[in-house]
Amino acid sequence: MKGSIRENIEKTTNGAEKAILEYLEKNASEELKAKMQNSDKEISDCLQFIADSVRKQAVNGCACVSDPEVFGLAVHYFEEDSIKKFSGVATSSVQTSTMAKPVDPKPVAEKKTTKQKVVESGQMSMFDMLGIE
Repeated sequence: MKGSIRENIEKTTNGAEKAILEYLEKNASEELKAKMQNSDKEISDCLQFIADSVRKQAVNGCACVSDPEVFGLAVHYFEEDSIKKFSGVATSSVQTSTMAKPVDPKPVAEKKTTKQKVVESGQMSMFDMLGIE
């Protein structure tokens, strides 16, 4: 990442990149900040690394992660020299698990519509509204 974290925050228009950079600006050690400034790693690649890592945790195509987990992955990305950009995707020699395969969505059952009865008095009962006879 060329330039200071502050310079990169001012350059980016991506909200996720900005949030990660602001976190790193406030919480990263001076050693990590210097390492980031002299690194060829980019924040966009960091974001891709985070997304790939989360996808690997997915169960049935769904994954939830907390902010601390996301920020921890960002710190890990910039700290580890073994994580490199390879043909557009950030990879790590440690990452060998397979990604979860997306699940085909189940067909949604059609909703049954019931006609409401009109009683001679013009008033419907609660049971008529629920479709109970």
